[in-house]
Amino acid sequence: MSDLIAHDPAGSAGRASDSSSAAPPETTTSRAPGKTAAEPRLDRPVYLPAGAPQAVLVACLLAAHASAQLPRARLHSVFPAGARQGTTIEVTITGADLDGADRLRFTHTGITAEPIRLASGEVEVQPQPTEGKFRVAIAGDVPPGTYEVRVAGQYGLSNPRFFVVDSRPEVGETEPNSRPDQANEVACGGIVNGIANGGADRDFFKFAAQKGQRLLIDCQARRIDSRLDPMLVLYDTQGRELASAHDGGHRDTLLDYTVAADGQYLVEVRDFIYEGGADHGYRLAICAGPHVDFIFPPAGPPGTNQVYQLYGRNLPGGASAPGLTVEGRPLEAVSVSIELPADADDRPAGALVEPAGAGIDAVLYRFPSPQGLSNSVPIGLATAPVVFEQEPNDVPQKAQPISPPCDVAGQFYPIADHDWFTFEANKGDSYVIEVVSQRLGALADPCLVVEQVMLDKEGNEQVKELQRADDTSLNAGGVDFDTVHDDPSFRFKAPDDGRYRVLVRDLHSSTRGDPRFVYQLTVRAEQPDFRLVAFSKFPGAQPNRKQSLVWSPNLVKGASDEVEVIAFRRDGFDGEIVVTAQGLPEGVSAPAVTIGPGRHSATLVLSASEAAADAVAPLCIVGEAKIGAGQVTHAARAASIVWPGQPGQFDARSRLSADLLLAVSARESALFSLQADEHKVWEVSRGGRLEIPVSLTQRGDFTGTVTLSAVDLPPGIRPAQRQMDAGPGETKFTIDLPPNAPLGTFSFHLLGTSQYTSPQSLEAGKRLKELEEMVASSKAALRAANQTKIAAEQASQQATAEAKRLEQAWQASTKKVVKVRSAKKRAFARAAERAKLAADGKLAAEAAVTEADAGLKRALQTLQAARNQATPRKVNVGYPSPPITIRITATPLKGVAPATLGGS
Repeated sequence: MSDLIAHDPAGSAGRASDSSSAAPPETTTSRAPGKTAAEPRLDRPVYLPAGAPQAVLVACLLAAHASAQLPRARLHSVFPAGARQGTTIEVTITGADLDGADRLRFTHTGITAEPIRLASGEVEVQPQPTEGKFRVAIAGDVPPGTYEVRVAGQYGLSNPRFFVVDSRPEVGETEPNSRPDQANEVACGGIVNGIANGGADRDFFKFAAQKGQRLLIDCQARRIDSRLDPMLVLYDTQGRELASAHDGGHRDTLLDYTVAADGQYLVEVRDFIYEGGADHGYRLAICAGPHVDFIFPPAGPPGTNQVYQLYGRNLPGGASAPGLTVEGRPLEAVSVSIELPADADDRPAGALVEPAGAGIDAVLYRFPSPQGLSNSVPIGLATAPVVFEQEPNDVPQKAQPISPPCDVAGQFYPIADHDWFTFEANKGDSYVIEVVSQRLGALADPCLVVEQVMLDKEGNEQVKELQRADDTSLNAGGVDFDTVHDDPSFRFKAPDDGRYRVLVRDLHSSTRGDPRFVYQLTVRAEQPDFRLVAFSKFPGAQPNRKQSLVWSPNLVKGASDEVEVIAFRRDGFDGEIVVTAQGLPEGVSAPAVTIGPGRHSATLVLSASEAAADAVAPLCIVGEAKIGAGQVTHAARAASIVWPGQPGQFDARSRLSADLLLAVSARESALFSLQADEHKVWEVSRGGRLEIPVSLTQRGDFTGTVTLSAVDLPPGIRPAQRQMDAGPGETKFTIDLPPNAPLGTFSFHLLGTSQYTSPQSLEAGKRLKELEEMVASSKAALRAANQTKIAAEQASQQATAEAKRLEQAWQASTKKVVKVRSAKKRAFARAAERAKLAADGKLAAEAAVTEADAGLKRALQTLQAARNQATPRKVNVGYPSPPITIRITATPLKGVAPATLGGS
């Protein structure tokens, strides 16, 4: 989704609530920090951090031994998830399998990072990176916007996380601030970066505001890949609640309040159900800057520059929008000119775009102001001329005439709004009738009805309902990329010449109406087409067990990995889509796969040869299909899984990404790889049998049994698994097709899974030896410190006793013998000074023992962590084979003459 910023001179909305915030529960279960809960164009540049050439970036990628198919670097959180232009900050990351993580890679070259390192000498021989901590510098010329960051380490290049660059000042939350009297004092007009720690954690911030000021308190959470479901509560200094807000949807939370009097105010931030942890970060903006609630019309013709109306709050140059309110808060309007691109195949991430909206063509727009940029709002690309809904059209008799093809721009507003449209059609005319609303970010639930209007012999109107549609239930991406949405669509064919009516309404219109519920109603001739989305997919390590994980494509020599390609089919197109990867690094291959008829996805398999070299490169995935008399090509939009799903329980959280990167490390090799004969199309008829030769290449000391399973076959084709022992030779993987197998060309692959006990690497053994030497040295230092302490204690005791003896002698001397008394007094003073020095030496020795003991404990902890990491362990590994393409034809029907039996 392109990110457009207007140069006109002239997040997302939340739902305020009048109810008081709930008290924290007596007990709550929190996630531990860092733990998860149960379109690249061919000409896109590759951004590398300044001063970090590609060879450096991949130097440590996948530096583990061959068992590192699993684990894989996974980035969970980045805190803070943003910073101001021209500043340098300390960033902490959490995740899984981040061993040796010492590089951050941003999608803008003006954002660079270096690890914060511990000094050498105490535990490590060489300076070591502080685990999970980086110093990030943002150049002053980096434009405000949302970028992405990945981490590189021993187990590869991770998935991306959002990172925001802003022009406003930023501060960090300081604990403790869980009570109003502990509130952090912050300035109005800036950004606060915080974390909800879970349980009873409530973060309070205090700020000054002026009477009449319209404050917009915006909490970014889901928009920065956080798990936080933010709740905001505003108080005065006497603790009286003034307003609260909780949205609970992908809009996050916005609190809109007009200040009644000059003074200090408090805002509380917490998770709605009191969960928390490192993955519950947020960015809180307390400001009077602009917020756009919606744009009208919600779509425009591609390649045009037209005037649009922005509706929102605190819009510079805006005027009051009479009658338009959001939960009682008035809106403003301002006109802006916006230029739309001619092609929206490329939709780089500039804001959160979730799976349901990933298949439409749209761009992102942000309104500029002296107080900073507004939140991003999407604008769709229309497929036909745009006309505006005209009231009154709430009843069938006042239906608004339209002339297909057209895109109608409308709103489900006010409450009980029903929008009727009418058009003429000839018998056999075919149209696609579709509503786009939820996919553009509105929280509406559109419903669509089509009626045929006829006249009887007396001229009375007769109505026949032809079709009714509500949600679109097709889930093309399964648990990892759920594409289900509430926008209806269907193909309409006129049964007779005459007049037809269309009703569009929000399914819950009887109880709600919201001006933000904009929609785009399309009535167009069929335009068969498709769009593609590609994301990295965990190949699985256990047969017949689907697993959802945050994943990223990383290869070692001989290894293979999977990229899932999702097809959003349009207007009845059900043809074959051939998917290829272009511009791959040297030594990496990805044979073409086919998304066959009736299918909405296929798996592209990336494989690295023995000659593969270190590389980091964008994956350019392209789909081509024959539609009508021509060939249609589209580049796939990149996506990533943000949080994993659980099959049968809940779907993953996923979104579009700026790009899909492949990392290759030539330092290691895969345990084994599969070959499924030469690349060709296997032809078979319904009811037939395929026997596909499969060979296995093993490496290193791998000697296990590999289980072969077929993945991505069409429905109804379920071949049995096959066991294959390591070693030379091949086996036949047998597929029996049922008589009703679907016709067409399809691609699938075999997944080889096994269990492997990882040996200790040479690097791990060397480091263990170094750490064991450091532990021995720490033990010797502790022994020496204890001996020094014992000697110091004895010296202190002796000096104290001597001083006491001399003091007693001085006190016992007669005052008449002045010289003797003075001498004894001087002797006592000298002894007292020696006793003080001995006591100080004792304290220093005790401190040295304490420090030596702590150093030994740190050394032992480091050694134990290294031993745990180096300990051989059993891991489940899985590698996909290159894709196998089959063409299924109808069952041959051949006449057979009866055999002649015997003579006459």
